This record gives sequence, C-alpha cells and structure tokens, in this order.
Amino acid sequence: MEMFFKSEKRVATNHSEREDEMQLITLDIRTLSFVTTSVAAIYGFGMLAFSLLQPRFRGFFLLALANGTFAIGLFFLGYREILSDVVTIIAANICILSGHALYYEAIRKCFGEERINPISPAIMVVTLVLLYRFTYSAPSINKRIILLSAMGALFAVLSLLEFIRKTPDYLRVPGGMTAVVFAVSCVFQLFRLGTTIKEGQIASFMDAGETHAYALFLMIVLISGSTFGLVWMASGRLEYEMTRLATLDQLTKVLNRRGLEDAALQEFSKLNREEEDLGIIFADIDHFKSLNDRYGHRIGDEVLTVFASLVRKELRLHDIFGRIGGEEFVILLPDTSFSNSLETAERLREMVEKMCFEMEGNEIYMTASFGVAMFTQQANSLEKMISCADKALYHSKREGRNKVSYFMSENGRPVLYTS
Repeated sequence: MEMFFKSEKRVATNHSEREDEMQLITLDIRTLSFVTTSVAAIYGFGMLAFSLLQPRFRGFFLLALANGTFAIGLFFLGYREILSDVVTIIAANICILSGHALYYEAIRKCFGEERINPISPAIMVVTLVLLYRFTYSAPSINKRIILLSAMGALFAVLSLLEFIRKTPDYLRVPGGMTAVVFAVSCVFQLFRLGTTIKEGQIASFMDAGETHAYALFLMIVLISGSTFGLVWMASGRLEYEMTRLATLDQLTKVLNRRGLEDAALQEFSKLNREEEDLGIIFADIDHFKSLNDRYGHRIGDEVLTVFASLVRKELRLHDIFGRIGGEEFVILLPDTSFSNSLETAERLREMVEKMCFEMEGNEIYMTASFGVAMFTQQANSLEKMISCADKALYHSKREGRNKVSYFMSENGRPVLYTS
C-alpha cells in the first residue's frame, strides 16, 4: 500500500510537472513584443543599407522606415503597464500602424508611384483621434483592438490590390508570394477583429489571450515575408533588365540579333503547332553612309533612332522588330499573309519617304528599301528567311532604292513590287 501511494504521488507529481511545462510554452505578449522588435530592427537596418547601396531600387528606404517604426512601436508596447499610456498605447500603436502605412507606400513606390496616397495620412489621423478617445475619454481595450485590427486589415487590402493590379508577368512568382503574405495578414486581422467583438471586456492587454499574442507572431511573418518578397522582386527586376540589355540594341532600343533569334525561335515553334503564316521584312536605310559623311555620326545615329521609332509605331504589339547591324533592320510579322506583309512594307516605305526632321539646323530626309519573304519549308529558320528577304532587298536597291521587292520561293528569284 505504501508503495502504491508513493507511485500515486509520483504520478501526481509528474502530472503537475507537465502542467508547469505547458505553462512555460504559453505565448507571453511582453516577450513576443521584444522578440518582434528585434526582428523588425534587424530587417530595418538591412533594408536601410540596401536602399543606400542600391538607390536605383525605389521604395526600399520607405521599407526600412516601416520596419523601423514597427520596431519602435513594438518596443514601447512591451512596456505596457510599466510606462505611461501615452508611450505604450498612443505612441506604440501609431508607430505600428505607421509601419503598415509605410509598407503600403513602399509597395506603391516599388511599382513606380511617386506621390503618397492621401488615404494613408487620412487613416492615420482618424486612428489617432479614435485611439485617444478609446484610451482617455471612453477607455476600452476591446475597441482599441477592433480599431487597430480594422485599419491594419485595410492597409493589407490596399497593399494586396497593388500587387494584383501592377505586378508584371515576369514578377508573378515573387509578387504572388508577397501578395499571399498580405492576404494572410488581412484575414488574421479580420479574425482578430471578430474575436474581439465577441469576447468580454479585456482588463489587461498583457493578459488578453492567445489570439492577441498570435497577432505579434503574425507581425514577424509579415515583416519577414514582405521584406524577403520585395527583395526577391527587386532581384527579379534586375535579372529582367539584364536580359533585356543583352537582347536590345542600345542605340535604337529595339531587339538586337540575339533578341531576334530568341523571339524567332518562339514563333517557329508556334508555326509547327498551328500552321500559321509568318512574314519577314528586311529594311535598309538608303544612302546612309552619305548621311553619315555629310552630317556626322551623331546625326547618323539620330537618323537610325528616328527610323526605328517611326517603324515601331506602325507595327502591331506582337510584331517583332530588331536591328541586325548598321542601317539594317528586320521585322517578323506573325500570323500575317503574304499580301499583308507586302502591304505593311509598302506602308512603311511611304511613311519613311514622307518623313522630315530637323537637327542642328539641318532638314533631314531619308528613304528606305525593303525586301519581303515568307516562312516556307525551304526558308524555315531566321537565317534562311533573312537570306531570302536580303535577296529581295538587294533587288530593290538595284532598281533604284526606295522600293519594295519580294522573294518568290517557287522560282527562287526576287520580284519588284509596285502598289
């Protein structure tokens, strides 16, 4: 019997120890606030360094400020019931909400917006007035939580809408991941709001319960996830720009030869699947060497730029336009018949012929010659299509320039086109 009672006491003791252990892992709001302060401060300093070293990436200074205000607000929050209410309620919560507002403005700036959305300061002013009321005039911890949850959810929704409306296709993965972080934040804020409405009056925020403790844990997720996501987006944008630089002609800002080859490969794969037409136009500015010799290379470069701009405006969005060297340009016309390819070349010829622009007191006129060919079983690569169009272009030059010729694949010879 004595052994039984000893065993029973041992079981009771073990059960009591397990209860103590369970109490040890209970989320403590004060501890979480200081942990979250550290996380926000680390990310704040990191983003500040990033914004100073990489000023071309807009929005990251605001992101650093956002994390900094989060850190200050959470630090003040950790001293609730130790320091004054002005510091631990008014200042702390305004700093935390300012972090949400700055996140929203940082995202807008990353997407190219220059001015602050007036809704941000308006929300802050309304929140400050109501926060003061629910702290002094009509004190209520529940109402403060409901107010701040609603405003936090509003900023999360506004941020989410920015991602939905403005994320370019090449940033869909990092943009989508970051958008999910704000969506989760919004859902939790609304859940917390609903929970607070239903529960009884909270006597002390530091003992408010696990839902409000999880709000601090969620802030760690928001700070880490959104900061990582925006840095990932900046990295993706940089990679995209480097790829564009590698495939763009730096003078005219149209595709270079590599860019043309990459785009052509995609079009050829579509042709094999869908059996669509693909036309090509080879264009060459007439007497370009004489223009260079007469006016100088600077004006020669301007002629190339003006020509490229004129042609690009006349083409469809899915047409492929590039410069392959000197004054030679290539246009690929997806899903375009032979007759429509000829009409496009003639329209471009007439437009260039009528063009006159002034530079350094000189009136510059120019004309261009064009060669047209089509994708066929024989001309089934970019090089072969260019070769066929080049023969037609040479025919236009030989016949007096400022003309359009086309290459007949049946007899393998160029023919002069007349409208």
